[in-house]
Amino acid sequence: MSNTMIEVHMKYSTKVRYGLAVVMVLAEKNETTALITIANRLGLSKNYLEQVLFLLKSHQIVESIKGPSGGYKLIGIDDLDLFTIFSALDSDLVETIDEKSLDDQRLNQLLNNEVYLPIEQAVTKQLKSIKIKDLVKLNQAEMYYI
Repeated sequence: MSNTMIEVHMKYSTKVRYGLAVVMVLAEKNETTALITIANRLGLSKNYLEQVLFLLKSHQIVESIKGPSGGYKLIGIDDLDLFTIFSALDSDLVETIDEKSLDDQRLNQLLNNEVYLPIEQAVTKQLKSIKIKDLVKLNQAEMYYI
């Protein structure tokens, strides 16, 4: 038997990755921030960020402020968790499982109950436990150790 370690990585959409980065920038600044400022900080296209921010805005995670000192601002950070952000940006994350997807109903039920549902519950629990405010604190603490 080999002692080779296998790395496993979950795949997240680009919208989730960039959206989380946008939320972190807004949380760190804790003020209205111009789109160009976010784009420059992250090195990302303004056009793509507008799409991401539209999703965040439509799920009431951010608000847009119009005018010369306008931009985007987080609506609330205290209870904001990764599950809220991920599900706003990737509708497939909270996809409903079709329990009648296989002809073999017994196998289908076994897989749903013993594999898919426990994994889904564990991931959901973990994502809900990670708060943006805690990530901001960690990131700020890391900056002081450099």
